[in-house]
Amino acid sequence: MQLNDFVKGEIVRHKEDQGVVNFICKEYITLTVGKYRKSPEDAAHSISPYNEINLLILSNQWKDCEIVTNSQQGHRLADLYHSQEGRYGDPQ
Repeated sequence: MQLNDFVKGEIVRHKEDQGVVNFICKEYITLTVGKYRKSPEDAAHSISPYNEINLLILSNQWKDCEIVTNSQQGHRLADLYHSQEGRYGDPQ
């Protein structure tokens, strides 16, 4: 896989792990493979009430990644997104 194949929020499998793409850059991506609620004391001073377990996948490991399709619909989530389709021209 290549950099442009990844979409934030999409489900990806890397070897035995599966998670949601959380961060993308040209050197690596991260997959969120777990999430759990913080203690009330920690959550009170945090932006998010959850801790995330992220898997770092370097660009030389992208060949081991596979995009997971929506099993009910049979398509990639990214293929459904067409943000500019049907949009009027920029008036500037």
